[in-house]
Amino acid sequence: MHDVPPHRLTGQEVLAYMNEVKANNFDGYGRTHNWTHIPFLWELPYFPLLLRPHNNDAMHTEKNVAEAVFATCLDMADKTKDNPKARLDQALLCNRRHLNLVEKPNDRWERPRAPFSLSRAQKKKMLCSGS
Repeated sequence: MHDVPPHRLTGQEVLAYMNEVKANNFDGYGRTHNWTHIPFLWELPYFPLLLRPHNNDAMHTEKNVAEAVFATCLDMADKTKDNPKARLDQALLCNRRHLNLVEKPNDRWERPRAPFSLSRAQKKKMLCSGS
């Protein structure tokens, strides 16, 4: 005889379970158990409606998004998503000629600074303002 597969929880059911666990502070909550909070993604109105929201690794999602935003704004050449290949795609798909790659006389290509990239002075001000 075959067992029936377990009921697949909806996003709303998973969120309700997490809220119940958080409210009851189960034995070991935050000390011997690794789960300590509900990730911020669950606050998004559509997130509990996803078919399998609990399959998203919130920590890595947060890290990857933050890294991509900071690298793009700080124009960190080795980490940014705004690279020459993206600029070639942009030239084909968008009407933003001021962002197209520019060929230099020495057969090299230059990537014009995007308006969302911080200048050197802005970077210094942002990074040093906390001290």
